[in-house]
Amino acid sequence: MTDTVTVDAAPELFGPYRIEELLGRGGMGEVHRAFDTVHERHVALKRLPLLAGREFENRFRREARIAEQLRAPHVVPVHAHGEIDGRLYLDMRLIDGPDLKRLLADGPLAAERTVEILAQVGSALDAAHTNSVLHRDVKPANILLDAGGTAYLADFGIARLHTPDVTRLTATGEAVGTLDYMAPERLTEHDAGPTSDVYSLACVLFQCLTGRVPFPAADSVGKLTAQLNDPPPAASLFDRWIPPAIDLVIQTGMDKDPRRRYPSAGELMAAAAAILTEAPASAPPDLPSTDDHGQAYFVRLLAAVGDTRDSTAPPPAADTAGRDTTDVITDHCPYPGLRSFDTGDGQWFFGREQSTRDLFARLSRQRAASGPLMVVGASGAGKSSLLRAGLLAAHAGNAAPQLAMTPGERPIGTLAARLAPFLRTDPNRLAWQIYEQPASFGAMCRAAVAHADAPMLIVVDQAEELFTQCADPREREAFATAIAHAWPARVVIATRADFVEHFISLSALKPSLGAPFVLGPMTTKELARVITGPAEAAGLELEPGLADRLITDVGAGDDLGALPRLAHALRETWRNRQGNRLTLAGYQQTGGVDRAVALTADSMYARLHEYDRHALRAAVLRMITLLDGGGIARRWAPRAEVPNRVVESLVAARLVTIDRDHVQLAHDALLTAWPRLRGWVAEDRQGLLVRQQLGVAVAGWQTSGRDRSDVYRGARLAAATEWAAGRTDLTPDERAFLRASDRERRRRTRRLQGLSAGLAVLLVAALVAGALALIARNEAEQGRRDASSRQLAAESRAEAEVNPVGAMRKAVEAWRESPTVQARGALLSAPLITYPSAFSSGLSNVSSVDVDPGGGLIAIGSSDGKIVVWDTRTREAVDTGITAKGFVSVVRFSPDGKQLATSDIDRDGNVSASSVRIWDVASGKQVARLAGDLPAIGQLAWRPDGKAVAALSLHQDDTRGVAEWDPKTGKLIRPLAKGVVDPSSVSYSTTGDRLAIGRGDGSVELWDTATATRVSRRTEHADATTTRGPNGLMPVQVAFSGDLLASSSVLDNTIRLWDPRTGAPGLAFRDVRIHAGGAGAAGPSALRFSPDGRTLYTNSDLNSITAWDPGNGTFLGNLPQGPRTGTTTGLSVIGIAVTRDGRTWVAANSDGTVQRWRTNTNWYTDPRASVMSIAFRPDGQEITAGDSESGLYTWNTDSGTRVAGTTEQSGGVLAVAFTPDGKRITGAGNATFTVTAPDRGTKPRTVSLPGRLFVGRGAMAVSPDGRWLAATHQPADTARAAQDFKITVWDAATLTERTTLDMGKHWPLDLTFSPSGDRLLALTSSSGAGVTGSDPDGSTAASMVTWRAPDFSGESRTPLGEDTLNTAAYTPDGKSLVTAGISGLIQIRDAETGAVRKQFGQHPSMVRRIAISPDGRTLASVTAEDSTIRLWDLAGHSHVADLNAHLSPLNDVTFSPDGTRLASGGTDTNVAVWRLDPAEANREVCASLLDAVPDDLGNTGCG
Repeated sequence: MTDTVTVDAAPELFGPYRIEELLGRGGMGEVHRAFDTVHERHVALKRLPLLAGREFENRFRREARIAEQLRAPHVVPVHAHGEIDGRLYLDMRLIDGPDLKRLLADGPLAAERTVEILAQVGSALDAAHTNSVLHRDVKPANILLDAGGTAYLADFGIARLHTPDVTRLTATGEAVGTLDYMAPERLTEHDAGPTSDVYSLACVLFQCLTGRVPFPAADSVGKLTAQLNDPPPAASLFDRWIPPAIDLVIQTGMDKDPRRRYPSAGELMAAAAAILTEAPASAPPDLPSTDDHGQAYFVRLLAAVGDTRDSTAPPPAADTAGRDTTDVITDHCPYPGLRSFDTGDGQWFFGREQSTRDLFARLSRQRAASGPLMVVGASGAGKSSLLRAGLLAAHAGNAAPQLAMTPGERPIGTLAARLAPFLRTDPNRLAWQIYEQPASFGAMCRAAVAHADAPMLIVVDQAEELFTQCADPREREAFATAIAHAWPARVVIATRADFVEHFISLSALKPSLGAPFVLGPMTTKELARVITGPAEAAGLELEPGLADRLITDVGAGDDLGALPRLAHALRETWRNRQGNRLTLAGYQQTGGVDRAVALTADSMYARLHEYDRHALRAAVLRMITLLDGGGIARRWAPRAEVPNRVVESLVAARLVTIDRDHVQLAHDALLTAWPRLRGWVAEDRQGLLVRQQLGVAVAGWQTSGRDRSDVYRGARLAAATEWAAGRTDLTPDERAFLRASDRERRRRTRRLQGLSAGLAVLLVAALVAGALALIARNEAEQGRRDASSRQLAAESRAEAEVNPVGAMRKAVEAWRESPTVQARGALLSAPLITYPSAFSSGLSNVSSVDVDPGGGLIAIGSSDGKIVVWDTRTREAVDTGITAKGFVSVVRFSPDGKQLATSDIDRDGNVSASSVRIWDVASGKQVARLAGDLPAIGQLAWRPDGKAVAALSLHQDDTRGVAEWDPKTGKLIRPLAKGVVDPSSVSYSTTGDRLAIGRGDGSVELWDTATATRVSRRTEHADATTTRGPNGLMPVQVAFSGDLLASSSVLDNTIRLWDPRTGAPGLAFRDVRIHAGGAGAAGPSALRFSPDGRTLYTNSDLNSITAWDPGNGTFLGNLPQGPRTGTTTGLSVIGIAVTRDGRTWVAANSDGTVQRWRTNTNWYTDPRASVMSIAFRPDGQEITAGDSESGLYTWNTDSGTRVAGTTEQSGGVLAVAFTPDGKRITGAGNATFTVTAPDRGTKPRTVSLPGRLFVGRGAMAVSPDGRWLAATHQPADTARAAQDFKITVWDAATLTERTTLDMGKHWPLDLTFSPSGDRLLALTSSSGAGVTGSDPDGSTAASMVTWRAPDFSGESRTPLGEDTLNTAAYTPDGKSLVTAGISGLIQIRDAETGAVRKQFGQHPSMVRRIAISPDGRTLASVTAEDSTIRLWDLAGHSHVADLNAHLSPLNDVTFSPDGTRLASGGTDTNVAVWRLDPAEANREVCASLLDAVPDDLGNTGCG
């Protein structure tokens, strides 16, 4: 036998290297595995292609030099580089393992592995940045992993130095890199820096955790648009095991503004590690060296406070083995009641673990320029407890210096008293120094901790006292200046949300207002921790169902200020405990969450003698201060002003807190939760105001050494004297002040009596003074009304999500009180609020509900055999005559709404007495009863065409099962699902060719209706649990959308989605609204999709409808209810329904209450991606919007119905416009422009520019006469994109090209024609899109370029300054051009010269888009960083209103042709149409209030 030897081809030799297999190929060459024959080792050999150009050669040499000089542990080492046979090469260590991209192909990485890999990459980047090297292409493919798991950063092929004296090789404007990971500033030619690599690393971090890139657009245009405009998505939405705290870290790393990102990659990964890794087993990576030791301290502290993923688990139970559990701690209540948790209460502090970590994360990113960190939240949100038991307790655990205070009447005195012990100095002298030189406070703080290893932490709690108690504006300003200059100390200021606007007046705190820490309501899980955590820590037992009842009564996390009331109810429940068991009965004795505070206070009041009751009233009112807007707040009252016996009663009831010298109400919750207190305030409001003003006057008099010039005179003395007459509760100082004022009055009277010769003059003076007093009184009254209006408007905006009806009511009341700017904004925003209304059906034991397609009628059935049809327009039941005899299991309107199908089951189980009937809705007459040998029975569904009804047939032959019936005759058409005799739910697909059946055995079956064959049978619900209901049944509910089939069971806590054609399983997600493991853990018993299939609705909440995103299983929230009075018992949503247009939702409760929610017809949710452009048709009857995923939608503006929709464009519909004759013109991202005739029947005309991309948004314009279409475009090749901008002009009728205007590297950000149409104007920027910068050849950043029409000649370029301008619009008279951009100011310019005539309207960030009303009176503006639309008076240059309804930044805004409406759209994918006439908005809101609460209209005047 002969051996056969196969001889391979001779290996390629390259100098001393033997070339082996290809490892990779890219734009900068090929990388091979090679053997170095000199050093006898395998290497990675990178070679530049032979035909590479000069620029690529320069880049390759630069990569070699950079890689060689970087000697860092996680940068791929370079052995050698040079040139062999005219070909450049780079010899690197061979990393024999996969790259991160290949690893991610198998799905997301575990959190610990992600941190392990990317922390090493972060250290490599920091090493590069230390050597002034930017990588510029950080992505998974450039992260290599060796066999031991060590990570290396590779491919510095497009890296560059970022020292100021380095010439850029990419000064030609190339955007080199990978779009999925490229920072926005690199896409706009703005200066890139180390934070650009941080942005890319944050993108990779997001991908490692979720398995997807942050912006997975279909093409480069979509990716570029998203990187420039869209906020990063929250990683925690994609996997419930990803802690929400990491979202803030990623969002910071991916901030559009480089200045707000982490300064280094190490800091990004340190923050991520603190959240994602176990502590303290895995310490965070070392931070790069910095002069700020506080930053590293807070990162380490963040890691030490525990893993947030464990925060939802209960604390370890006390070891009770071998002893009676009633002996566990029962003599100490773990609930604080109305008081806040303090620093020593950490063992009882639960539920805010995540917020504590978020707070430390924010502190770790604070910089000197950031100012103090402002914590903002509603009263009762738990700010004080978070700061004291969370932040300060953790800080104190390290023996670190800290200072906590509330401002009080003398904030600087308090601050000095707290700081003096650290400096060992006299507090009074220190207070004087702070007052006179507040900017030196930082030096004082530095000296105070000179020998400490940690920075000082200063916490200013209840900072609203600066305005409610401090009467000296100068001291208030000095205090704000001092804490703003406290660096390197970290300062945290906590204030109520309704006081934020007051802080605007403190200029030193302006940076703090830019990015406050908002403490929102707790989630259901966090509330459960608040209840169960302290109990378990104290060895207490909760009766099953108590926690769920408490969470339900407190609003399941929707009530922003419920925590103190919850804590008080828990404390009172503890007082009513049985042994160590907290019971439902004990809770009910407290009066419930909403009444427990009032019950405690009233019980204390009732125990007092009559005299002490009067003393209590006077004492409590001394602890109240009146606010400018009519509200009330707590104040510290001196102990001397409150009788001891009253203090003792208040302390025993835990209604006050005291220190050595002062007493204060325990919480703001008392101001609203104790009706008796509110009544006292209302009865003596004027007296309170007099006493408050008297207190300020007395303090000033004492400070001045009792100077006579500071006493009361005239009307103020008369008012105070009248108020004080007969009172026994005046303080000695108040009495002394009034006596001194009266002495001064008598002295002046004696002097006046000796001046009789001047009587006439005094008379005239008195008359003048009287007139002035009248004017002053009128002004004061108007000021009060204005303040009240602003307060109501602010409350309206704050309550829009949690109490929509209350928000609408307050918007109307605010406008009625005074037409302030804030009130106008609230009123114009109110019509877009989705609000609930409710009515009583008169039924008990409701079993089913449905709403007709138009939302006009609601049918309700009960287990008592009754059916009610309710007319939503007349708000009363309709006498239809529709009846039933047994248990009504289903009521269902036909697809056209003209018929109603009902199913009732005989209570005795008699099939013959049961029925499915079809009724004519208009007449109430029975059309048919579905029956064969036996009647149809049970669940039913209408076929989408309305020609058949599916219901159970009980024939004794082989047709037994679910069948189709004729609704006109009641006869059997044909069997569909033979043998299925236990349907608990049936549903047709939207096309009618599939029937889904939820069965009583826990299965889901899908049937083909054409062939009557079963497509699939799924048993996942039944397999998930062994629990069964009565008779061993497990009913399943089913519902179809166009793309999905959904199912649920009350015995399975999982909602499951299926393919609607095949039944193949899709996404499955837990119903997180129902507490798994609790007594009621289950799934929803009702499912409905929205008409567009984008939202799934369930009855998961006891009192509302729950919304889910079926795409990823995300809980979207409950439809808002608004506050409830008292506790809620006996309510449970039984059935839900949605109208055909998706604008009305209905929920029927078991007690017969039916809730209905309606959204305004001027709020459109059809777009599926960011709305890029919107336009009204010339007659104003329709509005069209284009989105970034090529969606084009048109709605009727009167009815709100969608009249057209398509996704045929490519690259996104970036611009929409209309010609005067109604032709619609669209611009797509692939530079395709389409003209569609008004009748939509004619085939559209299109023109495309191959190899070009349309810039988008404002870069398309149509001349006023509709003759010309102009648009900006650039090369699709990103290497040339920023160097070859062009504007093409076409004849709009024929799309024949008129001319093309070369713009070179000057980007036309906005195009517009003059009102007369004789001029085309382009607003250009040489620095890209919307960021500051100057271009390399020294030209200004912004210019306006004009051409004469119709020949488009005579180009004229006018510089407009160094700030980039994004948007421009002519005034209707053509005399002025209005511009705006990065400065945040609106500029009115001369239309010819471009000279600025007027600047006004400072915005919080860059202005993205402006629009001017047709009459030229109003300007609307939107910014890049918030969702507010600001309206301005162009003539008066004043602010008119703020419109709020959108959830994220806007891209476009436009006025209707008649100027009465305004349309907006942006990144939240919604389009809104606003009515701008307050009277019209008022009528619309009043109509909604009459629908929602006809008997509770308040002070609206709507009746």
